[in-house]
Amino acid sequence: MSISGIGQTNAQPLGLIDCKLYPRTGLEYLQVHALSQEIIKHFEHLNLADETFHISQPIDILLGANTYSIIFERDGRISSPGYPTAVNTFFGWTIIGPINEMCSSTKSVLLTQSYLSEQMQKFWSLEEVGETNIIDPVEDYVEKHFVSTHFRDESGRYVVSLPFKLDNQNPVLSFNSKRSLKSYFSLEKRLMKDEASLNLYNDFMSEYLKLNHMSRAKTSNSYVIPHHVVRKDSSSTTKLRVVFNASDLDSLGKSLNDMLLGGPKLQKDIQIILLSFRMYPIVICADIEKMYRQILLCPSDRKFQHIYWRSSTDQPVTEFELNTVTYGLKPSAFLALRVLKQLVFDEGKDFPRASKVLDNDIYVDDILTGAFNVQEAIELRDELQEMLKKGGFSLKKFSSNCLDILNDLPPDHIEAK
Repeated sequence: MSISGIGQTNAQPLGLIDCKLYPRTGLEYLQVHALSQEIIKHFEHLNLADETFHISQPIDILLGANTYSIIFERDGRISSPGYPTAVNTFFGWTIIGPINEMCSSTKSVLLTQSYLSEQMQKFWSLEEVGETNIIDPVEDYVEKHFVSTHFRDESGRYVVSLPFKLDNQNPVLSFNSKRSLKSYFSLEKRLMKDEASLNLYNDFMSEYLKLNHMSRAKTSNSYVIPHHVVRKDSSSTTKLRVVFNASDLDSLGKSLNDMLLGGPKLQKDIQIILLSFRMYPIVICADIEKMYRQILLCPSDRKFQHIYWRSSTDQPVTEFELNTVTYGLKPSAFLALRVLKQLVFDEGKDFPRASKVLDNDIYVDDILTGAFNVQEAIELRDELQEMLKKGGFSLKKFSSNCLDILNDLPPDHIEAK
């Protein structure tokens, strides 16, 4: 006969060998649960294919599914509530079905063939279309621009540059400052109708100035970035945020964002992060405080980030420049996450567990991770804090399903309930 296999290959046998195979550990037995006399007597009047079906004995032969229709060709079925079913077969009556509570435990038998499994795996590997890593030249340029221009100051904080398009290496934006100033007055007028929002806004901007995240501009620009506010009362920390609109058009119909490159996507899929997060019995959540603003912008690029602001209406409107990575610019998300990856590269050898978290368990500025015991979780928390501190970052808004993770933290580091 001809022997065929996967891929329609055929081979002719050279001969026939008659042999007997035995397991090394002895004969295999069909495991049978102890049956009550009630079940045995229930079927003793039938002409059973195996009269000792309730006794564990060696397996005589295994028949394939292709013989099913032949074996079960006869009519006849006896079924009673609380008992297995008796089915009439070619060999006689066979007992099939569960024995419910009469069985003390459940056992399963899995029959497989390892050689076939290996062959199938090889087959699918051959048929699988391999992934092709196509490098986007623009994204490659942004990555190389970051590598060649970033540096760290004396405190360890990162300093980055804006990745302008290749045809805009010396960008010049036309006039929009009058419209931007008009937009500022409109925002100020609107906030004056809501004293609470006005106070939150001025506090936000005052902190910006106090932390040196912005400073008074030495020269005036023809292009000034307008901004607006977003209030979120549900936030436990920042109730109001300022959003900068770098997509505002100048007099020639171009914006700052039009001249910038966004860079490759570094953000992990949130579903993957959450699936990983749910694996841990002890979880840790934390927020990288003011993540974007902990990354300095190269002084030569700060001239592109001018805004208007004044602390009160009896003061003149002043032009400031933003000194850090700014939310609202096209490459800001890339720059922020790329800095974290650079921190892993620069400091990761001393913080192996924290490095893994920063590579895989972060969504924007939120860390979602965990551990398998309390001690491991506390060590991971401390390691994350120490590693991020090396780059000028700090963790706040800690939360966990285990109070031991939070007990020794300062109150202002814990997420308010």
